[in-house]
Parts: sequence; C-alpha cells; structure tokens
Amino acid sequence: MRKPPRSVNDLLRSPPQTLASVLRRVAFLQEIEAVVRDGLPAEARDQVRVAACDERGLVLHVANGGWATRLRYQQNTIRRALAQRMRRDVPRVDIRVRPMAGPAAAPRPPRRLSDDARKQLGATARCVEDNPALAAALRRLAETAG
Repeated sequence: MRKPPRSVNDLLRSPPQTLASVLRRVAFLQEIEAVVRDGLPAEARDQVRVAACDERGLVLHVANGGWATRLRYQQNTIRRALAQRMRRDVPRVDIRVRPMAGPAAAPRPPRRLSDDARKQLGATARCVEDNPALAAALRRLAETAG
C-alpha cells in the first residue's frame, strides 16, 4: 500500500536531505516529461503531463478522451524514446484522463447600453404588457445596464 502524500509544511520542516530528494524527483519527472513531449506530434505536446514514473511504469495525464486514444497509439514510441534517451525501460504506459487546469479567464468588462438602447428597451417593455415577466425583465435590463 502506498504512503499518503505529505503536506508541504512537513516537507519544509523535514531534514534537508528529504527536501533534496523531493527536488531530485521533480527534476527526474521533468526530464521524463521533456523526453515524452519531444517524441510526440507538436499538437499533442501541450495535452500531456507526466504524473508518475516508477518500476511499474509511466503514468501520463491527458486533457480529454480524444488525446488519450491518440496517445495509446503512441505508447511504443514513448517507451522507445525513454529507452534510447534515458536508458530507462518502462514496462507499461498508463494514460489517464485528467482535465488540465488552464489559465483563469480574464473578467469581462461590464457592458454598457447607450441611451438609445435603453429607450428602445423601455418602449419594447411597454409594447409587451401582455407578457408581464418579459416586460419586467426588459425594464430591469434598461435600468441596470447603464
């Protein structure tokens, strides 16, 4: 059974050799990720992340099922690239779908209505009095979008 992950505070308070081993592991995974990405077509490089690599195999995370299917066809290419460039035999490549966290969307600037548009909304609200919900929505829009 695998050990649960340690908290960042535990790692920072641990002896320096423990933090150094974590940093070595990060560098190792980054090196593997560079080799994996170099062996992939250009459009696939940003869709894959190395999650783990140990004696059992390599675990890759991809953005969606389409990329997972494409990468399954590339498994032998990935294994050969790791064997050639890093002298690392990978018994299996496990591909898992994990949506990638992208950059946060920039907040949209508030929309402004011109005076003419507000007047038109008000006039339209008066014309649809037989639909009170629509008329009220149009009035609210005319009042708040200024």
